[in-house]
Amino acid sequence: MIISAIEESARLAGSLGDAVRAAGPRAGWLCDLDGTVVDSMALHHRAYAMLFAELGGTLSRADFDAHVGPPARVTVPLFAQAAGLDPAALPDFAQLHARKKHFLQDILASSRPTELATAGLIRQAPADIAIAIVTSGNRDGAENILRSISLRERITALISGDDVTHGKPDPEPYATACHAMGLAPSACLAFEDHPDGIASAIAAGVDVIDVVAGRLLLAGQGAR
Repeated sequence: MIISAIEESARLAGSLGDAVRAAGPRAGWLCDLDGTVVDSMALHHRAYAMLFAELGGTLSRADFDAHVGPPARVTVPLFAQAAGLDPAALPDFAQLHARKKHFLQDILASSRPTELATAGLIRQAPADIAIAIVTSGNRDGAENILRSISLRERITALISGDDVTHGKPDPEPYATACHAMGLAPSACLAFEDHPDGIASAIAAGVDVIDVVAGRLLLAGQGAR
């Protein structure tokens, strides 16, 4: 059953499908969100640019890309500085982040993120494979993005930057996802596009597919 589903999805995902076949049957798939399931960076940048414009600053896409990745509590002060603002003179993080989430929700009402190959794999996956999203982003934003592409119903567990103390590359996000689904790391397969995410999965003992290179990395063994 899993092989026929993967063979069908491989026509959409190319080498990504080959890597999934090489990994063999797994009870759970643990997927990063931005850069892996969707490309929503342009939408996040628009939301942050609107936030800082409201405060008198200008956040370029280049400056956004230079700092994006860690949880928002880390990146928001960096974005503020890049926008030409003094973080110490701004409202507190919770207020800023709530305003950004408001802008993103408005954007998602009329714009959809671009689906990537992993989204196709998720749609083709057998129903008995549990799917988790493991993202550094906030929970509200991840929920809204998944709903915007009609994938939220397929997700068994959602681990966001709000749910962990230590973000990627620390193993906590992927270890938390395994625990939430009641699965051993060896029963899971991660999908990641960023070195920090790959390192997080490997450190948690989860084999991972580098979706950019289309290769399987085995925890403790290296690439296949």
